[in-house]
Amino acid sequence: MKDNKPNKPPNTDFAQQRLHGFSLSPSPVFLGIIYLVLAGVFTGMGVWYKIESDKITEVVKRYDNIPQCKADWRIPMTCMIELDLKNHVEPPIFIYYEISNMFQNHRKYSKSRDIYQLMGQSRSKEDVQSTCFPVATMGDLGFYTNLFLDPKDVANPCGLIPQSIFNDTFILLPPQDSPLEAIDIKFDHLAWDIDKEEKYKNSEEWRSVQWTNKENEHFMVWMSIAGLPTFRKLWGRIDNELDAGVYRMAILNNYDVTPFKGEKRMVMTTSSQFGGKFYFLSYSYFVCAGIAFIGSILVFIMGHMKSKI
Repeated sequence: MKDNKPNKPPNTDFAQQRLHGFSLSPSPVFLGIIYLVLAGVFTGMGVWYKIESDKITEVVKRYDNIPQCKADWRIPMTCMIELDLKNHVEPPIFIYYEISNMFQNHRKYSKSRDIYQLMGQSRSKEDVQSTCFPVATMGDLGFYTNLFLDPKDVANPCGLIPQSIFNDTFILLPPQDSPLEAIDIKFDHLAWDIDKEEKYKNSEEWRSVQWTNKENEHFMVWMSIAGLPTFRKLWGRIDNELDAGVYRMAILNNYDVTPFKGEKRMVMTTSSQFGGKFYFLSYSYFVCAGIAFIGSILVFIMGHMKSKI
C-alpha cells in the first residue's frame, strides 16, 4: 500500500538517523602529550609576559601622608617629592595618579551624572534633578569657579562624579645639575577618541554657563568610572627621554582624600606591548602550566597502570 503521509521524511541515512556515530577515544599517551604541549605553551606565555613587565620602569610615590602635602582646595599648597630614576628611560613615559579606597562603582555615585548635559545639550534644573542627585545646582556643588553663576543655577556639569574631579597638578623638575628648568608634560591623547568626538561637548557660550571645561581631557578621563577601589588614571605623557637621576615633582595639592580614608600616589611609568606592569597574568600562565604538567603526569601513570591490568 502506498504511504500517503505528507510529513514523512525521505528514506535517507541522514533523515532516518542511520548515520554512524563517532566518538574520540584518545590513548593515555596522546592525552599526556597534549597536556605537555599546553604546559609548554603556558610556560612560554608566562615567561614572555614577565620579561615584558621586567622591561618597564615604574616609580610610585605616595604623597598624601607628607605633612607639607596637606590637601586643602581653599588654600592650595605646593609640596615637593623626589623620584629616583635608577636607569635611563626611553619615551613615551606616562604620568598617572593613583587613588585608594575610593569606590567609584558605587551605584549612587556612578549614576550621578547627566549624559545629555555632558554631550552639550542645554538642561534645566528640573531635567537633571533625578539623574544628578544630589548635585543638581551650583549651591549643591559647594564651590564656585565661575563668577557668572548663581547658587540656584543648574550645575553644568552636574552630579557627584564631576563634583569629585581630581584636581591636583604636577610639575616635573629635572635633577639639580641639569640645565633644564622643567620637563615638558603633554596633555593630549589622554582620553578615548569616542569621548572627545561624541560624549563630551561644551555648551554654547560655555564660559558663562559651565563651572569647568567638559572638553578637557583630564575631565574625560575622570568621568570614566573605575571598577575597583584602587585605581590609576592617566594625567600626562612625557615624549622626551629621561636620564638616570633624582627628579623632583612639584605638586599643587588640592584633592583631599581624608573624608573617605583614601591614599594618593603619583606614578611615573613606561609601558610594553602588553600595557603596564602586570605580573598577575604571567603568574596565572605559570599556574596553568603547572596544572597541565601535573595532569600529563597523572594521565601517563593511569595509562601505565591500566596497561598492566
